[in-house]
Amino acid sequence: MKSTDPRVLAFISQLREECRAANVRIILKNLKSIRDWDGDFNDGLDGYFTPPRKGKRGYIIIAAGVPLPTTLHTLAHEFVHFRQWRARQKLFTRWSYHKLEARTEKSALKLLEEHDLPINLSVRRKKSRAYIRRISKMHL
Repeated sequence: MKSTDPRVLAFISQLREECRAANVRIILKNLKSIRDWDGDFNDGLDGYFTPPRKGKRGYIIIAAGVPLPTTLHTLAHEFVHFRQWRARQKLFTRWSYHKLEARTEKSALKLLEEHDLPINLSVRRKKSRAYIRRISKMHL
């Protein structure tokens, strides 16, 4: 992911700062997909969040070798998971996957909109709806 847009740089900096305060590190990898921490997803992921445990740092890891809008959307999505964890929201701790992801997507899109990033939010909303439809079929 390469961008010199000050809005993008400020967005990433703000998220990193908030995560750093909770012992979570954001890593942007120049890959099209990444494997999750326990290898459950063989097709790879766009990104994931793992919270700190037993004094060890947590991570938000993002596959950033994709177009900027996809990277920013994934980063916002995983950052929302971080905030859910930090706030100990029931949806995050009780694991209703479809509901969790639907709420997360809604919050991620709102976060992107609030930061006025150089992305087409209509396209992001469409991709978000397609993602929620896809996971609802997987987790019936």
